[in-house]
Amino acid sequence: MAPRLLLLGASGFIGRSIIREFTDEEFPGELVLHIHRRPLLEVAADDHSVHRLDLRVADLNAYANLVDTVRPDVVINCAGLTSGRDADLHAVNVDVVTKLVATLSGRRGIHLVHVGSAAEYGPQRSGVPVAETVLPSPKSAYGLCKYEATRRLMDSVAAGRINVTILRVFNPLGRYSSAATLAGSASVLMRDALRTGADCIRLGSLSSWRDYVDTRDVARAALAAAREHHDGGLILNVGRGEAVQSRQLIASLADVAGFAGSIIETAQGSERSNVVPWQCADVSAIRDELGWTPRYTIRDSLRELWEETQLEIPALCP
Repeated sequence: MAPRLLLLGASGFIGRSIIREFTDEEFPGELVLHIHRRPLLEVAADDHSVHRLDLRVADLNAYANLVDTVRPDVVINCAGLTSGRDADLHAVNVDVVTKLVATLSGRRGIHLVHVGSAAEYGPQRSGVPVAETVLPSPKSAYGLCKYEATRRLMDSVAAGRINVTILRVFNPLGRYSSAATLAGSASVLMRDALRTGADCIRLGSLSSWRDYVDTRDVARAALAAAREHHDGGLILNVGRGEAVQSRQLIASLADVAGFAGSIIETAQGSERSNVVPWQCADVSAIRDELGWTPRYTIRDSLRELWEETQLEIPALCP
C-alpha cells in the first residue's frame, strides 16, 4: 500500500520544496498538506488535500483530530521559526514538537521526520566537518530552541514513545529561500540595483564559511527519510559536505545575476556568523543510512534563487 505523508508547514520554504520534489519525483504515495495562514503561492496544491491549523495555539485535541483525520504513515515536520522573540521561537520550535510527540505517542506505525538545524551544533572545530556524534553547543536563541526540540524527541525515542528521523539541515539555498538569508537578501538587493542603476550593494561581513545545500536536495533528503521506516531515532546531517566562504557565494551570485557593481561589507556581521565562523557537514551517515547524496551544485542553487527573485515571488521563512 502506498504510504500517506502528512506535511506540517507546507507553505514554508522547505515545505514548498518538498511539494515540488514529491510531484517531480513521483513519490509512490499520497501527500497531505498542513498550512497555517500563508498561501501556497505558485506551488500547486490541487492534487493534495489541505488542512489549516495554527499549530502554535492549537491544543492536543486539535492535533489529535488532524492526525486521526489524515491517518498518515509518515509525518514530516517542517514547521519552524528562524528569528523573532525568544518566546515566539520557543513556542514554534519547541512547544509544537512537544505537542506533536504527545499526539504521536500511542499511535503505532507513524514515523516522524523532523527538520532540525545545523544551528544546533554551535561553534565546533574549524576545518573539520561536523558529525552527528559531536556534542552540540548552540549559542543563538534559534539554535538553542532547535536543540531542545531534538533532545525532547530523542528522550521520547528512549522512552519508546515515537520513532523519528531528525534531519540537521545546514544552509538551505535556492528557490523558496527566505529573504532573511544572506543569499536571499543579496539577490533582492542586486535585482533592485540593476533596475535602478545603483553601482553597489551593502551587506554584512562575508568572512564566514558555510555548507550551502540546495533546497531541492533538502526536500529529497526528507522524502528519502520518509521512505525508510525504522525503530528508534536517527540524527542525520543534510549538507553538501563542502564549506564555502560567504564572500565567494555572493560573488558567484553576482556573476549569475550579471551584477558588476561593488559589494560593500559593513563591519558588523550577523550574530551567528560572528559566533560560528566556519561550519561544514560530515554527510557520510545520511549517505550510508538513506543512500542520499546532494545532486545540485551551488551554481544550480544560485540560478534557481535568481530566477525566483526575477519573478518577484515573495520568499518565505519556514
